[in-house]
Amino acid sequence: MGTTRDLGPGCTREGENDVTHTDVSDQIRRLFYIGFTVCFVFVLASALFRGVAQTGPERLALAAGTVLWAAALYGFSRLAVRYEKMLEARFGIILAACTAAMFLLEFALALTLRHDVWFDAAALFDGAAEWVETGSFPSFYEYYGWFPNNLGGMAFLYVFFKAASLVSFTDWYAVAALVNSALLTASMTVSALTCRNLAGTRAGILALGAFALSPQFCFLGGAVYTDTLSMLFPSLIFYLYLLSREARGGKKLLFYLLIGLAAGIGGLIKITVVIMVIALVIDPAPPSGLEGSLGLGGLRAGPYSGPQWGAERLYVLPPPQQGRCGEEQYPPASLGDDGSKG
Repeated sequence: MGTTRDLGPGCTREGENDVTHTDVSDQIRRLFYIGFTVCFVFVLASALFRGVAQTGPERLALAAGTVLWAAALYGFSRLAVRYEKMLEARFGIILAACTAAMFLLEFALALTLRHDVWFDAAALFDGAAEWVETGSFPSFYEYYGWFPNNLGGMAFLYVFFKAASLVSFTDWYAVAALVNSALLTASMTVSALTCRNLAGTRAGILALGAFALSPQFCFLGGAVYTDTLSMLFPSLIFYLYLLSREARGGKKLLFYLLIGLAAGIGGLIKITVVIMVIALVIDPAPPSGLEGSLGLGGLRAGPYSGPQWGAERLYVLPPPQQGRCGEEQYPPASLGDDGSKG
């Protein structure tokens, strides 16, 4: 239905749809969410039903488990809606309790299901242990010559193994499981905080429920490898970025330094963590106080989104200017000697 907008003296027009950049941005974002969800479900289903489950009975059992999990998560979400006010008031307590419970569960299952590590994981474990015990890791020089991407993960474990050796604790599996369980639990906590920041307490509680209802996640404490050791850092980078957008002055700079630290450590363990930094740079919503500048999220200048800013620069268009009636107008392109647009 048309609306009337007061665009200045003599510029009120009847029946004009009030379509803003925000409306367009919301529609694009919604389409992106839908597209991402479809792709994610397709990839996950393919991995589960074509990779994990190989036989008919296995696939049937997996399908039944998936339906039960979805139903449980839906029921959890309905409870979150019903008791939202109570959850809002006690979110901190709930988050702390869930964090403690998940950590204890992760670590207890890791110790209960203690196993011998091999190949890539063994290179991390045994390489870090040999480094602590002998000052180097010559037994793994050849391995890391072929797979240097795992050097960061081994160095990360070495720090904790070395700390444990200072108090004469040399159960390397227990140390690694402890660190891994702590990082995994932290990833759950930060994810819940991120969801709450973006969509409210109900979303934060639902995130906790999704982790709690995931049997795979609960058993990851003993699965020590770069994938699990680095799981925290992408969500941590994004959460710090959200906080930085609300900060001012020195506090904003502090958040940026923490983002760099998290990206550095996470990238050392698994280089794909750095993809999150790229996502922040192209985020269409700039951090507060940085409009029009280049930086984290600063690819938006004034009223444009990041992609629009890039498109305008790609086509060498000057920034839009406010017309007499409030419209965004581009200055006319200059003409060359031959009359063509320059």
